[in-house]
Amino acid sequence: MIAQGLDLAAIEARANAATRGPWGVEQSPNDLYSALVVGTALDPGAPELATCLTRADAEFIAAARTDVPQLVAEVRRLESALANANAVAADRIADRDKICRDLMAERDEAREEAKQLRAAVDRVQWLTKDTDGDDLDPDFEITAGDIRAALDGQA
Repeated sequence: MIAQGLDLAAIEARANAATRGPWGVEQSPNDLYSALVVGTALDPGAPELATCLTRADAEFIAAARTDVPQLVAEVRRLESALANANAVAADRIADRDKICRDLMAERDEAREEAKQLRAAVDRVQWLTKDTDGDDLDPDFEITAGDIRAALDGQA
């Protein structure tokens, strides 16, 4: 699937076990940045999650609280969509293969019929030739029975 090598269940379990959010960022007086549970400025007893040298690092950590669960959900949605698309594609391929087999069978039947018709034409032409291979006299009569016999392969 899409998430080869990812253990989505483990990622989701870690996200679910982490401190509840929302998380935010606060700059400390010593120019360090803290990723913390939102509202800690009003509640000094709330936990600080991480102390970072840059605001970008603290924002990344704070955003992970909502980003990771959203990413896990999106990967699962995409995996499901891919599985559905693969199933539809497999059905269409099976339908195409059946149509191809049916068309090839019809082609083979048409080839056999054409072969039989060519043989019948050859037999009728043979009926209209004399023993030297020349055309018969135009007054020579060929009966319907003669033609039927030739077409049936009896001439």
